[in-house]
Amino acid sequence: MQNSLGFKRFEKQLEKLDAILSSAKASENSTILFYKSDARQVLFYLEALSRLYKNIHNKNLFDGLKDEFKCLEDQLGKIDYYENYQKELASIPNFPTKLLEHLQKHHQIALEKLGNLLKDDDWFKTKLKDISSELSKADWLKPKEERKEIAKEIFKEIKDIEKDYETGKLNFNYLEEGVHEFRRQIRWISIYAQALDGVIQLKPDDLAEKLRIYLTKEVVGSKFIVMPTADGSPETIQLSQSAFYALSWMIARIGDLKDEGLKLICVEECMREINYLPEEEIQDAAKKLIPNLKITPKQIKIEMKTLVDKFINDDKVLAILRNDLKSIYKD
Repeated sequence: MQNSLGFKRFEKQLEKLDAILSSAKASENSTILFYKSDARQVLFYLEALSRLYKNIHNKNLFDGLKDEFKCLEDQLGKIDYYENYQKELASIPNFPTKLLEHLQKHHQIALEKLGNLLKDDDWFKTKLKDISSELSKADWLKPKEERKEIAKEIFKEIKDIEKDYETGKLNFNYLEEGVHEFRRQIRWISIYAQALDGVIQLKPDDLAEKLRIYLTKEVVGSKFIVMPTADGSPETIQLSQSAFYALSWMIARIGDLKDEGLKLICVEECMREINYLPEEEIQDAAKKLIPNLKITPKQIKIEMKTLVDKFINDDKVLAILRNDLKSIYKD
């Protein structure tokens, strides 16, 4: 069903990825060019589509695609991690050369692994054609039915986030499993809105006053809250504009907290890996090496609890979005 809207959404992103791969392949520095491109954003969209469709139809197909897109995107993320922190820490006067060299070594290893993934998994050759061929055989739904299923799946994801927070499964004592994981989960909602290519649209509401702390100039003017033009389907999902803005604000704020926390963890891990200091001295030494650290891990935990309690329990941002979705699939 190559004329289905679901197939076309995948094809749009696969065409972008194909252009990136073709450009990179023609260069002697193909791996670096691929890393420096928009590939990670495209892979996020492809992973997002796969996450949704695996619960709507052809689970095995989309589960497999999700893992393949995620594998490549994760590797790009690792390179980004080492490169960004190496540059940032290098700007600190008298930061230890040994630690910077170790970060650079990690960066090179991550780049080499990316090159191997691109080569070994045939991304430069037949990979995208094979994926497109498999997608053309999927059991795509008609627009009206698909709209309800998409709304239902995002509704369930939001419900799971609320439950995980209520039960303490999302524990902010842990940066990766708690702080980063909460951000990752709510960020998928925002990514779905872009990847679905117009299915999700924002509707005016009367919540601007209630949610005013989230409606900053930076958020309202962000390109990530501009919904794509509807892709030809009359079947759209209308979400509260103010609640979606609030979601974007929360994603950005937690991102800032996460980056500060990971910076400290990055330095501590480097120290351990090269036996820079005895274990009992590492935490204090790492903090002293980053004099411009904006917030400590302990402060991150406290702020996260305050932010998310207000976001979920007081302002009920996720509940607003969840109810919008429920009205679609229950209709």
